[in-house]
Amino acid sequence: MRKAFCVLVAMLFASFAIAQERKVEYSQTYDVYQGSAPYDGEGFLTEPLVLSSVFPYGLVTHWASGRQLDWVIEVGASWVRTGVGWEFIEPELTEPPTYRWEVADKIVNDCRVRGLKILWGFPYTPKWASDNGQSNGVPRSPVAQEHWRKFVRATVERYHNDIDYFEPWNEPNNEKFWRGTAHPQARLRGD
Repeated sequence: MRKAFCVLVAMLFASFAIAQERKVEYSQTYDVYQGSAPYDGEGFLTEPLVLSSVFPYGLVTHWASGRQLDWVIEVGASWVRTGVGWEFIEPELTEPPTYRWEVADKIVNDCRVRGLKILWGFPYTPKWASDNGQSNGVPRSPVAQEHWRKFVRATVERYHNDIDYFEPWNEPNNEKFWRGTAHPQARLRGD
């Protein structure tokens, strides 16, 4: 454990050192890239930005966009682990499903125009689909499971050209994020 911690600290130190060596011209409106930020009226970047000396590590960014992603670039990371939970994209049960993609679209766009690779998670159950009424509940009912499949399929179809990898859940080994197991036998085996 101590060795892993030391390696992590060394990696962080190295990433900050690399970021400090980069030549960056600062401005009031945009302090990572040279010149003014190419944002449109809604805060979306309008052109790709070229990064140099990118560190091959990533950071977890919850709903990060804009300046938060600029900081990811500033420390030299090239990956982000992010995502918008199912509970926020399909908060209500409707037939056919109604998805709210606005936040996810902005995050994906902001990552892509910065050249960041994306690991996208599918966490958190909507309360209507959860067996315990909380976001860490399991979608056990046939209706909830069918909506889960539709949501995952819709997300992958929407972003398959923009997201590099998809992660099926967030830390399913931690009760805070997942109450239940995919296979009841796993609990008996101690997995």
